[in-house]
Amino acid sequence: MLDRNSADAAKTAGPVVVAGAHGQSLLLRVDSVPREGETVLAAGFEEPEDGGKATNQAVAAAKLGAPVRLVTLLGNDERGRRWRRTLERHAIDVRFLLEASGATDVGFVMLPPNRIPASGLARRFGCAVVVTAGPLGCFVEAPGEKGRHCPAPKVQVADTTGAGDAFIGGLAARLRAGDDLPAAAAYAATVASFSVTRYGTMPAYPTVADLAVLSADAGAGKWAHPSSHV
Repeated sequence: MLDRNSADAAKTAGPVVVAGAHGQSLLLRVDSVPREGETVLAAGFEEPEDGGKATNQAVAAAKLGAPVRLVTLLGNDERGRRWRRTLERHAIDVRFLLEASGATDVGFVMLPPNRIPASGLARRFGCAVVVTAGPLGCFVEAPGEKGRHCPAPKVQVADTTGAGDAFIGGLAARLRAGDDLPAAAAYAATVASFSVTRYGTMPAYPTVADLAVLSADAGAGKWAHPSSHV
């Protein structure tokens, strides 16, 4: 629930602005991720509603009720026109979309996990940092302050793709609404947890109504939360 200060901040704040590359994700289902130089057989091909990090984060924040403006580049092909319609359907401000002559970017992306301790980053850069930790939720650190662990609900995982983008969208939406960083990070951890209970990325991202159901289920004992500690 918003307090008066948060509500006032939400009224006076501008939109969440997301700037970054758009890239249509292409999905191949394989038994294992290929090593360098290795060829593997795929069992199927899909073009899901997944536009890469910037687009996914913009949609995640918009589905949570935040006004969002996306700055990115689309091609003038059918794929680009389809994505423009998709963004408009999510009520995203598309006035700053750039259009290039040619095809909209696509790509296959595989990234290995690479977790870095939040405390080390905070000391190194002298600023507050948030580090996500999968099923453990996230860790928030700021110079001169005690670290915070924001646990995530324990859920039945269907697909972890795009969970990090869901987290960033939730974090941005709550910071815009006036939450402090630990509160926004805790909310974002719940958003990301909900997203992994469904398949896909953007279609899996929750709305505020979805999170209300999750909260009600947690209160009824249907969701278990790990203990919070640093």
